[in-house]
Amino acid sequence: MKREKLLPLIFGLIFITISCSSDDVDLNPNYPNEFINTWLESYEESYGIYRPSDYKTFPESMYRQSYAFMINNECEYLVLSPVDAHYVEKGFWEYIEKDKVINIYNSDKELFKTLKVTSIAAELLQTE
Repeated sequence: MKREKLLPLIFGLIFITISCSSDDVDLNPNYPNEFINTWLESYEESYGIYRPSDYKTFPESMYRQSYAFMINNECEYLVLSPVDAHYVEKGFWEYIEKDKVINIYNSDKELFKTLKVTSIAAELLQTE
């Protein structure tokens, strides 16, 4: 008898889990072409300054944040590890022009980070 009462509960939980999938996030495919690049944090200049990876030879650093924004809203970003075993994650990105923000999502399309863009050009990505 208890088994018969648990089955609807189990099926209900499965339905809720499937219907709340993060794949429902629709990414904005409209963005300026200047974003398509691999950006490295140039903290020697100032906080929030990113330069293309081929802009210059950057000084050695224990950690330098990087974002690679690609076409079709795909991206890769460096993840800081507490044991210095930093690693690259693949995910997705979108640019919301009215808010001037880049939303970066992990591979499950869960929001990972939001960058507020103050300036974008071929050799400069500036954020707050």
